[in-house]
Formats: sequence, structure tokens, C-alpha cells
Amino acid sequence: MVDAISRHAFKDDETGLPREEASGWVTIHDPMVTYFDTSDVFFQQYLLVGFRYDKRSVPAKLAWMERRVAERERRERDGVERLTLSIRREIKEEVTDRLMQKALPVPRLFECAWNLDTGIVYFTTRTGTVQEVFQTAFRETFGVAPMPMIPYMTAEHVGLSGKVVDAFRGLEPALLIGNLGTEEDA
Repeated sequence: MVDAISRHAFKDDETGLPREEASGWVTIHDPMVTYFDTSDVFFQQYLLVGFRYDKRSVPAKLAWMERRVAERERRERDGVERLTLSIRREIKEEVTDRLMQKALPVPRLFECAWNLDTGIVYFTTRTGTVQEVFQTAFRETFGVAPMPMIPYMTAEHVGLSGKVVDAFRGLEPALLIGNLGTEEDA
């Protein structure tokens, strides 16, 4: 398992070109360490690893402002009042690429604990994008796909009848706190 984790460890892009996103395993105690030893990964019946997810993005407002400047310069250079849609798309792509080269990645760190006795995987986020990337990395690394524990899936997992599972699927979310009305309601 340690070799598989090492093969899917977090890596900066070797080409030097910035990627929009990068992800991979790191040690749970230090997000900069991407080489693994058995003592770094296993604790009793748990496999413990960190998951690093870096995302690089350009603020939308900055991209919009830079595009406006580039479009104005292009209109002045070409001596036209309006740019064609294809030229505007080209400018948008150029501006986005230029700004992306300067954008710094924002690292996000998560912990993963896999109880090897029960098969339950604990992961410290509910963010959909990160969960999808994590599930892919987990499947590629360990050969099994983790499944989110939501009520009806849990009901299926423990072997409840189809009728009960369908009842779970039909449940509506419930507000678990009282009315937070105004003082007039008191």
C-alpha cells in the first residue's frame, strides 16, 4: 500500500506550467512531505494519509477588467468600432492564460482515515468537487471506491429491505432547531 500511495503522492507539475488544479497524497503530519514509510501511514488498524488539493484560479472581476483593456487596445489597433465574437473569444482566452500564469495555487489540506478492520473511510470535507477528486485518487491508489454515507445508501449497506430504502429516499430534510423568529413572536 505504501508504494501505491507514493505513486499517487502530490506532485508539482514537472513542466513548470501552472495547472488549474493538482491533488495527491501527503503525510498526515506534514503537507510538504510526499514520501511515505510504513510508520507514516499505519496506526493500529488505521491507514492515515493527508490529501492535498491545490486550485489555481483567476478572479472573475480581474479577468473581466483585463479583457476590457485588451479589447479596447485591439479595437484601437485594428481601427474598428466592434470586435467579432471570435476575436473576443480569442482575447478572453489569451487574458485568462496570461493571468493564470501569475495566479498562485491555493492549497487545501484534508485528512483521511481508513479503518482497515471495518472498511470505513473518514474524510474531512463535504465539498463536492474535492470529494470527487478524492474518490478518484482513492480508487486509483487502492483499487476500491469509497462510497459516501448518506442515509439511503447506509440503509442499503446494512441490508434493509428495498421498501425501507425507498422510504429513506423519499424523506424531506427537516429543520432541527426551533423557530428563530423576531421579538414580536415571543
